Amino acid sequence: MEVKPHKILHPFRKLNKQLIDAYVRDIAEGSTQKLAAFVQGVTPRIIQIWTLQGEVDLEYDNEDSLCAYLVRSLSKVVQNEVKMCRSNILMSPKGHSGAQWTLEHAHWRDFSSHASILELAAEIDQLKAGLKDVKNSNVDAQENVDKSS
Repeated sequence: MEVKPHKILHPFRKLNKQLIDAYVRDIAEGSTQKLAAFVQGVTPRIIQIWTLQGEVDLEYDNEDSLCAYLVRSLSKVVQNEVKMCRSNILMSPKGHSGAQWTLEHAHWRDFSSHASILELAAEIDQLKAGLKDVKNSNVDAQENVDKSS
């Protein structure tokens, strides 16, 4: 097996097309991702791992993997919701406050009217990534000290 960059080693024994279809259907019908995961017998963290692996698979042209199928299926659900909300807003002469609320709160990174929140979110993500690098380098340095002692 060729290990690609950012390959997440994880047993995929529960992952199958039926689980993905049921999980995505639950979300499309209005369930949260966390509840939909538990109903399907997996944890939200496992879904997150499968999603991250799917993004890597798509990036490295492994579009036939189940993880890539999961990412594409979830993206279609989000896309359909955004399209529906935007069409509801455009069809109503005064707008549609429910659809606007959904876009501003569920998809706030793309539709928030507060640009400062978006900038802060990006800065926090960068800070988290930097802290992980610092933590990893501190652990490596401590291991080197322990070995030399």
